[in-house]
Amino acid sequence: MSSGPALAFDDVTCRFAGRDGVEYTAVSGASLTVADGEFVSLVGPTGCGKSTLLNAAAGLLAPVDGVVRVFGAPLAGRNAHAGYLFQGEALLPWRSARDG
Repeated sequence: MSSGPALAFDDVTCRFAGRDGVEYTAVSGASLTVADGEFVSLVGPTGCGKSTLLNAAAGLLAPVDGVVRVFGAPLAGRNAHAGYLFQGEALLPWRSARDG
């Protein structure tokens, strides 16, 4: 494993095409460092980029600018050091724990 913080965002920017085809910036110039074993919460209003940053940290989304680093190495693809739980139903939304 490389040395460095467990997770680092270095001037990360993420953009998306909106439903109307117009590009919008979800996150701009975000920098954050998370040490190994540190607990961090992202708090903010709806639409401020919390999920976008989590998707970038998990390797599900590549930033258009900047770099995401995991233990000092640039993240390329899925982050094998991270677990991820989606906000909404992502698997078998028609099933419930009660119904088995």
